[in-house]
Amino acid sequence: MAKPKYDYDSDYFYQRIQESADRQMQENHIIWDKVIAADLGFETPTTFSEMKNGEYRAWSKEENERRSKRINDLLSRARAGVEPEVWKMVLEMGLGKVQAQDITFDKIGDKIQDEQRITVHKLPPNLNALQMWLRHHSQMYRSIESGKLEDEENSDIPTDVNHGIDIGKWIEKEVSDD
Repeated sequence: MAKPKYDYDSDYFYQRIQESADRQMQENHIIWDKVIAADLGFETPTTFSEMKNGEYRAWSKEENERRSKRINDLLSRARAGVEPEVWKMVLEMGLGKVQAQDITFDKIGDKIQDEQRITVHKLPPNLNALQMWLRHHSQMYRSIESGKLEDEENSDIPTDVNHGIDIGKWIEKEVSDD
């Protein structure tokens, strides 16, 4: 049997994928990066997707399961490292805790003076960022947004018009008791 062109069980193969994932390269970046593709032995852009999804035709079923699981673990572990930082920044933007810095130089005629002014100011709260953070982290917010919480609060109000008090009879009773 002919020796395969590339050793897909080597540590180098998975280390290269790990390095790409640690740089936050998404699957499509890894696919279309010619240096990585040549380095990892990808013949076509779909090769990496097939490997990741366990559908690579050159591998056996057992190899597909084992290797695709390892590739997916590498990618998800790399993404898990950055997600808390992203959510922290989204929350800080939502609460208005992000600071911006402006640098201005003094210009007289055609010459720029050495003096520069640095202005630091807080950005205002961003409601869109706050909404996005709440939507992903708060079950109560999702309940309110979908209307389920209001339905629960109004569940004790009868909606059956045939059930309850007949207002006309109630008025007659109140008037006749006097």
